[in-house]
Amino acid sequence: LKDLKYNLMAEPKHISELNALRRLPENTICGSCRVPAPRTGFTAVCAKFKIFICGDCKSAHQAYSHRCKSI
Repeated sequence: LKDLKYNLMAEPKHISELNALRRLPENTICGSCRVPAPRTGFTAVCAKFKIFICGDCKSAHQAYSHRCKSI
């Protein structure tokens, strides 16, 4: 039971890898508008260009029908 509880609370590998990527120095500025990221990094990705973007740019990209995902 203890192992099951630990596994449910553990962060999945893909989430931890994504968090590590968004904290890299080259990903700490928005790929579109070049604004610096908050301490935790950006929480959106534009799938078409494979870049981390801020919330304002996410809305703009979606207006052009680019696929964006919150992370």
